[in-house]
Amino acid sequence: MPKVIMVAFGTLCLFWVKVLQRLLFAMIVVFGFVMKSQPSLRKLREDIALEVILKKGVVNMPLIEIVN
Repeated sequence: MPKVIMVAFGTLCLFWVKVLQRLLFAMIVVFGFVMKSQPSLRKLREDIALEVILKKGVVNMPLIEIVN
């Protein structure tokens, strides 16, 4: 009897993992779509990325290469 319960529990866990993966993927897709549709947010994201790159010390690269 405990083996049946363990199998059922394992199946339920696998099901929830798949649900959570799909939910996460959907959130990433929606977030990407929002970023593309709103230029001000995209600019903000680029500024943040640029700031992170500059803080890491990749200053000797030309600025055009960093932005691209």
